[in-house]
Amino acid sequence: MDCDEFRRRLLTDPMDSDPELRGHARRCPPCAAEAKQALAFEVALRRELAAAAGRPEGDATTVHGRRRWLLLGLLPLLVALVWWVSQVAPTSFAGRARESLGHMAIAHVQAEPDLLDTAGQPAVPARIATLLLDTLGVDEPPLLDAGPTLRHVGRCRMAKQDGAHLVMDGRRGPVAALVIPASPRARLARVRAGGFEALLLPRGAGAVALVGHQGEPLGALAVRLGLDPRASGMPLWP
Repeated sequence: MDCDEFRRRLLTDPMDSDPELRGHARRCPPCAAEAKQALAFEVALRRELAAAAGRPEGDATTVHGRRRWLLLGLLPLLVALVWWVSQVAPTSFAGRARESLGHMAIAHVQAEPDLLDTAGQPAVPARIATLLLDTLGVDEPPLLDAGPTLRHVGRCRMAKQDGAHLVMDGRRGPVAALVIPASPRARLARVRAGGFEALLLPRGAGAVALVGHQGEPLGALAVRLGLDPRASGMPLWP
């Protein structure tokens, strides 16, 4: 088993007891660290969901029902990311880092269309998103308590690291907020592709990409989330 396979399995079920997974973690310190981080979030998530539902912490019905929504669509996403790394990354970062990161965020969202279908989905407490961001080591998270209603909170693989994929209510439809813990190349930028717009915002040591349908006032949302206030007047990057 290589590291990519280990991380795919980890995203699917951090509590998988497969001996092959455990053996890889013993041999690979970076993967072991990611497994420890993922397990810590999984345990905390189960505790939060059980408390919200008023059920025992180990109740499989509550936990796995919500996890199914939190992890929906990860496999198509991974395929899209592998394609991006092999086909786009070698040329994108040569002189267009801002644009490539913005378009990567759009491709990331397009690979998971089910997550934008939030009709009838229950609200996710902001504290669950905060829990995930803390687990990922995000140093300056968005101000989610002041933001719109959250409909999805999940881990994802982006820019060769674990990040967070949040979906919240927007004015014209659902908006995805992709949180990357470490992104030294990130610069304030706004791009458009495939009917979507992305607003890329440096945040602490990382970045946040807001992705919505064209016409969504992403700048106003960025200000509401306590992100860069310059975003409200950000021109479109070609």
